[in-house]
Amino acid sequence: MCVPGADQKLDPTFTEALWELYSDATKLSVVYYPANEGEHLYESRHWPNFCQELLRIVESKKPNFHCSEKCTITEIRRQHKVKGFFQCHAGLWCYAQPVEVDGKAIGTFVVGHRRLKGREGESKKALERMLAEYNIGEEDSDTLRNLLEKVDVVDENTFDNSLVEKFSSLERYIIMEHQRAEIEHQRAVDFKHEAVSLA
Repeated sequence: MCVPGADQKLDPTFTEALWELYSDATKLSVVYYPANEGEHLYESRHWPNFCQELLRIVESKKPNFHCSEKCTITEIRRQHKVKGFFQCHAGLWCYAQPVEVDGKAIGTFVVGHRRLKGREGESKKALERMLAEYNIGEEDSDTLRNLLEKVDVVDENTFDNSLVEKFSSLERYIIMEHQRAEIEHQRAVDFKHEAVSLA
């Protein structure tokens, strides 16, 4: 699991356990992008081999490449108001679900990284565009094509119904942690002001 940076407000131990439970329950990958531009959180299991091999191959052409840099996730990180499906640069599909407290977006869950039933052709076309864009050799291209075919196909309704309901426990945790952090921050500010006044 990706470990939060020093500026993160989430408890890393409990967060890891929660992410693992969610990932195991859905058999899908899940990522949380905080609105404060801190390090994103993810559970490393249930990611397709396709994603791992893609990063290895493309990073050899473009160091520090991130597969989400040219898809809707960029917009998600900018405004955290995007909800629904988006396709990554390599052709897989995810579902984005913003998390709000008092009408203010504090982050976004992104879950999936799978092919969608009935839209497998779109995934193939997206991958071919990417292979051409990064001038990937034929051997590596064939490897990625074969791995793409092995990525699970899920029904779009899975995201719209039961899967989204499973966000609730994670969403409640994120909201509680956000509120806890706000209270602790205010206490620290009040303590500092009191210390200054007594000096």
